Amino acid sequence: QLRVGGIAEPDDSGKFANGILVLGMHRSGTSAVAGLIRLAGAYLGEPDELLPAHSHDNPTGYWERNDVIATHDAMLEDSGYKWDRIAGLDPQRLRADSIATLRMNLRKTLDALAMAARPWLSKDPRLCLLLPQWLPLIETPACIIVVRDPREVAASMRDGPRGAYTSHYLIALWEKYLHSALTALQGRSVLFVDYAALLEAPEAECRRLIHGLTDLGIRDLRIPKADELSAFLDPHLRRSRPKSHVHLLPPQTSMLEWLQTRCAASAPQTV
Repeated sequence: QLRVGGIAEPDDSGKFANGILVLGMHRSGTSAVAGLIRLAGAYLGEPDELLPAHSHDNPTGYWERNDVIATHDAMLEDSGYKWDRIAGLDPQRLRADSIATLRMNLRKTLDALAMAARPWLSKDPRLCLLLPQWLPLIETPACIIVVRDPREVAASMRDGPRGAYTSHYLIALWEKYLHSALTALQGRSVLFVDYAALLEAPEAECRRLIHGLTDLGIRDLRIPKADELSAFLDPHLRRSRPKSHVHLLPPQTSMLEWLQTRCAASAPQTV
């Protein structure tokens, strides 16, 4: 990036550099991963720019910017959708004027993030749905997909503040979110992170996370110390377990197995 008058500017291609995008369905562990990358030195924004923690749903913080959430929600609503009403949503076929407004607002956010002059991070589950509108703005973004068994996701969301849903509806949302993200990332190298593995072996998975980001071109991050990890990652926060009567459809099982295989790899994988 160039710095003009102390302010970071997009590089010569008109794109922003040093960007990390954390993707995944709601309640998949994206907050845990984003929080770890923050501990490693990435910039997410000032405290008053971030969505406040929720005492039950996410006591350690969501690590999501209010302006990104508002921009995403406005785009979806303008197109006739909401985060949980996305049947038929094709991110490539949204109205041109809506896309222009979205990208104008995203550039304001990216300006603010780039001013930190260090690796920056954006995280919001809705990124899965609107990723095609982000990618043209960022120079070689480092993308992370956080994976959690969708039956656990459904159990977690049924216990949360977002509303009343059936487990199978929530699993269908998980499938749509992940499918949308993977479609947008075809041909790109992506780091896959398993939420369960992160809680079971935090030091090893955190090293894998930081080394993977280095492989994706992100520099100047450090591996958090063991006491920092133990203070931030509380395995007891993984309270939700799949319901015995909830089963995946064959395509959902195949997607989960495909994702878990890539989570087990030591380095980023091409989608």
